[in-house]
Amino acid sequence: MAMNADFMEDSIELDTVHTVDPGTILIIEDDPRIQKVLRRIFIEEHYAVVVAGYGQTG
Repeated sequence: MAMNADFMEDSIELDTVHTVDPGTILIIEDDPRIQKVLRRIFIEEHYAVVVAGYGQTG
């Protein structure tokens, strides 16, 4: 019976999934079309995205 308990503990550990937050990307770009494309690419990769139209706001 002790073997079953050990096996269950091991399988519980294996079932645990750890996700990693890739971080935040700051896009500084004055062309709205490029902003949109870059934002979409990074969001698809699960990054948080902040967009600034020019360097002073970034």
